[in-house]
Amino acid sequence: MEIKETLSVTNSTAENEDNYIDLLVSIEANEGQLSLLIGVCDDSNYREEIIARYEAELAPKIPAYRVTLPRGEPSLRAALAQLVAENEYLRQGGRAVLTVTGAEKLFFIRRNQERSEQEIFFGYLQWTREALRQFTCPVVLWVTQQILVNLSKKAPDFWSWRNGVFRFPSKKTAAISRRELESIYKFLVNREWFDSDEDDNPYFLPIEDLQHLIKQTEEQRGVKHPSLATLYPRVGQIYRRRLQRGEFQNYQQEQALAIEYFRKAVDLQQELGLEENLASNFNNLAGLYESLGRYNEAELLYEQAIEINKRSLSEGHRRLARSLNFPNQLVPPKRFVGRKYDIQIAFDRISSRNSDYRGHLALWGGPGVGKSSFLNYLTDPQAWESYGEDPSQAIIVYLDCLDIRPFIPSNFWRQLLNLLQNKLEYSTTLQSEVNLLLEKAEVNHNDLAEILQKIGEQDQFLVLLLDNYDATLYSHEHYTETDLEHFLFHCSYLAYSSEQSRYLSIIVTSSRRLNEIGPKLKPGKSPWYNHYFFHLLQPFTDDEVAELLGSIPITVAWKEKIRA
Repeated sequence: MEIKETLSVTNSTAENEDNYIDLLVSIEANEGQLSLLIGVCDDSNYREEIIARYEAELAPKIPAYRVTLPRGEPSLRAALAQLVAENEYLRQGGRAVLTVTGAEKLFFIRRNQERSEQEIFFGYLQWTREALRQFTCPVVLWVTQQILVNLSKKAPDFWSWRNGVFRFPSKKTAAISRRELESIYKFLVNREWFDSDEDDNPYFLPIEDLQHLIKQTEEQRGVKHPSLATLYPRVGQIYRRRLQRGEFQNYQQEQALAIEYFRKAVDLQQELGLEENLASNFNNLAGLYESLGRYNEAELLYEQAIEINKRSLSEGHRRLARSLNFPNQLVPPKRFVGRKYDIQIAFDRISSRNSDYRGHLALWGGPGVGKSSFLNYLTDPQAWESYGEDPSQAIIVYLDCLDIRPFIPSNFWRQLLNLLQNKLEYSTTLQSEVNLLLEKAEVNHNDLAEILQKIGEQDQFLVLLLDNYDATLYSHEHYTETDLEHFLFHCSYLAYSSEQSRYLSIIVTSSRRLNEIGPKLKPGKSPWYNHYFFHLLQPFTDDEVAELLGSIPITVAWKEKIRA
């Protein structure tokens, strides 16, 4: 029996497409006989897209049927038997492909039972192999990376019968690594699940089980136990890092959980009079509020963090803190460190052009990763020169979209022209033309296109750095869904389709990928974000943190506080 194995890849569209084709071919090649095919994907939306796609491509030659594993007693054989019993076509032995989901929801933790749902699932797989022979068609069993890691160990007999494993990696994960859990497991009342020799297992604990472990600890120790003041922020950091790295299953839910745990930590610390790490928790909570647009609450938290830090610093350290800037401020270009790979990507997009248009970049990442400081660095002529670019050819305009309140397209275009006017001191003629446009009652995208043409005639181009682009993607009373769609169309037209697109490069930042937060696509229309290259801005690496702190003349103990 030939076993088809696809290699794990790093979110590569091309490789995942190859894996999909392998899966499709395996289904077709095993028509009319039992074939156990294992699909692996942690991203629930992506998994659904794959299933819907192969079902559509196989129809009507090979009809598709789905079944979900039941909770409590997740038997693959029983679920398939029930599906067949309920369908006359399947009872008559008709050709089909059977898709099984639900394994991704099974609990890893035992939850006051003798066995966990996953242990029961593996047990059924191990001892019912022969009973599966009655199903004479391909069976596609969908699992997560975490379940796959355990499948060969817990159900080796079933594993030996597999006909193929088809991996579809993505940024999103349904589990937490064992290494990341090391910071919290000793604070939990239930730790038997942590006993393992898999130190490097990146898919160790399902994210859903983490909530149970926290609740169990609260119930047994009480919600006022001092150890929770340490546990809560560490759990908050787990969720915050998942947001920053794009690993979240549901952004809003995990963002809310991060806020909940930092809020619990702050409240408990204040009630118990525990000030250690309180400033750090205030800062983390403030960053999350800021990403939601809750600026007044964020500002108050930042101020509380500053006051705590002031009390803990000597006068010398206070002067140092003032020189380093407090949270919520841009890092000056001269203090900017690391990000070399990300910066090179940005300059590749700016300088990469064909005869029709320049490149555009959509940076995304969670709160606190430094998106604004990254854009600020790109405004520095010395940064351009250090990467082999000529800053004299570019007119660089930075705009924080949050500054346009409420957001209205005409205000956006006017603000861009105002900022552009300030950059044109060297060209009084062009500056005068911008002034004339600003005298109009209402400014629109055509006015920017007119100026772009003039800029191009001077052998220059415009670089627009649009921070917090999320602010443009939400409609309100004075900015309807139709207005929003028109605005995005005009932006796309300027960047990609207009005659002036060769003179324009746009870099935007957002908290999530644009395709996850913008308006839904309409049939027959191209995605409004098609012209962007998406890139996730990751948190600093340890080497980058060391580079930053190594240049600061402070004590080792204070560096560790900043690092935390």
